[in-house]
Amino acid sequence: MKRLRVLVLLAGAAACGRIAQSPECSKYMDCAIALDPFVTRQVNGQYGRTGTCWATTQQTADTCTMVCVRELAELRANADGGMTAPECQP
Repeated sequence: MKRLRVLVLLAGAAACGRIAQSPECSKYMDCAIALDPFVTRQVNGQYGRTGTCWATTQQTADTCTMVCVRELAELRANADGGMTAPECQP
């Protein structure tokens, strides 16, 4: 029982410091994965709900959001299907 309490406390402490994933990065991830499923691990590790972008400071999270906005615009402009994939639509 004591071990379970320690695990619950550790899980709660880890979750407290996280910043919520931005909607812009969620949209970018959906689009990127729709266009190339092989990027799932990479974009999820960085921009996903539990990614590194949301694990430190608000400044880091804001920078990640700006990158997501820029990358999504580039994917949408890409002639390889960015504007035809439903996940990439505005």
